[in-house]
Amino acid sequence: MESSFFGVIMAGGRGTRFWPVSTRRMPKQFLQLTGDRTMLQETAARFDGLCGRNEIIVVTGSDHRETVREQLPWITDNNLLLEPSGRNTSACVGWAAKTLVERGRGSNLCVVLPSDHVIDSPSGFRSTLLKAAAPAEEGKLVTIGIQPERPATGYGYLEKGNACSDGIFTVSSFREKPQLSKAEEYLKSGRYFWNAGMFVWRADVILDNIARYLPGLYEGLMELDSDTCPDPDRYAALQSISIDF
Repeated sequence: MESSFFGVIMAGGRGTRFWPVSTRRMPKQFLQLTGDRTMLQETAARFDGLCGRNEIIVVTGSDHRETVREQLPWITDNNLLLEPSGRNTSACVGWAAKTLVERGRGSNLCVVLPSDHVIDSPSGFRSTLLKAAAPAEEGKLVTIGIQPERPATGYGYLEKGNACSDGIFTVSSFREKPQLSKAEEYLKSGRYFWNAGMFVWRADVILDNIARYLPGLYEGLMELDSDTCPDPDRYAALQSISIDF
C-alpha cells in the first residue's frame, strides 16, 4: 500500500565544520557518531511508521553512491538521486519534488530531512511530523522549529508570527546565525525557534512555489535530462540558493 508520506533525505553535505572527523570522502552523515548506526541510517529509521522503504528518496553527491548503497542496502537506484555537484537546498528539494511529480506522486506529502541530526525521541518526532501534515495537506509549506534552550550562535532562527492552530504559527522571518547579543535577544523575546531545516509539504506545491519565486531554477530543473543522474553541466548551471530564502 502506498503511503501519503514520501521521505526525502538530504545527504549531500560535505560536513566541513566537523573536520577532521568528517572529510570530503566520508562526511559526517555517513559516520557513526551517536550509536551503532550512522547518522544517515538513523535518519532513514525515523520514517518507520510514516512510510515504507520504497517511499524514501536520498539525494546525495554522485561520489557517495556506493556509500549510501552500503549503508542503506534496501534503497533502489530509482530512489537514489545523484547530484553531480552541490547546488544548495533549493535545487536538492526542487529536483526531488520534480521527480515525484513526474512519477505521479505530486500530491504526496514530502518530509524533507537533513541527514546529520541527533533526535533523542523518534516517536515524539514522528508525532510532530504528523501534526505538520494537516496544514501541509492544505497547501501550506511547513517548517519545523525547535524551542531554543540557550542563545546559540551556530543555528539559524525562525521568527514566530500569528498562531494558526495549537502549536502551529506563520513564520515572520528567517534569521541567519546571529551574534551572541542578538541570540540573547531572541531567547528573551520568546518569539524565536531554532531553524531545524526540516520541512513538510506537498511535492507539487513546493514545485509550484519554486516556479513562482525562483523561475530561473525551475526552468533549469525542467531541463534536467535524467531523474536520477543528470548531466553535470546542466546541474552545475542550476541556481545555488537555500530553500529558506
